[in-house]
Amino acid sequence: MGSLRAETQLIEQKNRENEALVLSIFSPAIAKRLKQGDREIAEQISNVSILFSDLHQFTKLTQSMSPQEVVRLLNELVTGFDEMTDKYGLEKIKTIGDGYMAVCGLGMPRLDHDKRTVDFALEMLSFVRRFSYEKDLHLDLRIGINSGDVVAGVIGKNKLLYDVWGDSVNIANRLKSACPPGAILVSQDICSRLHDLYDFELVGEIQEPGKEKLVAWQVKTSKLTVSVREEEVYE
Repeated sequence: MGSLRAETQLIEQKNRENEALVLSIFSPAIAKRLKQGDREIAEQISNVSILFSDLHQFTKLTQSMSPQEVVRLLNELVTGFDEMTDKYGLEKIKTIGDGYMAVCGLGMPRLDHDKRTVDFALEMLSFVRRFSYEKDLHLDLRIGINSGDVVAGVIGKNKLLYDVWGDSVNIANRLKSACPPGAILVSQDICSRLHDLYDFELVGEIQEPGKEKLVAWQVKTSKLTVSVREEEVYE
């Protein structure tokens, strides 16, 4: 009888651990659907903001570091970014090497999804600059932000991944790729909605073979401490 009770408690513990793991990977709404056995999760979601970032000079830096040092350094940075997503109400979608992708307005609609995302980006820049200074490194971020509609869904069988797709996502990624180190590039849509709240500088058109022209604006970060206000609470 005691053996059966112990086995039951072990199963319950494993179930709790599995549930905690699912919740740490997916939003509560997606986790609930997965628990109910739903494996075909796909939906069109409007009015979200998408952010891509990558670490300038990170690959070069890692050439002089051990694998353990690389992972430890990247883990500190990603952990910091993850904490910021909670603060500003964004969802991390994934990390790809030293790249980071997050979306606002996905699991929970946000009327100010673009403002939250820009504030998040400003704090990311501040965090990386402070981190780099304290550790005597030469790291900086390149960030691209766009807003629009996306298709979101879960793909995979054994290793599930919640991801987003669409032109809005591609534009955010293109802005990140064209962004100079230590800067934030946003689309025309973001600039038009937020020009009263931030200072934007026209960068110009981003032209790539086979792709439509893309107008990019840079968020002026000279007043970084003013734009990132610790007392502002997001709920």
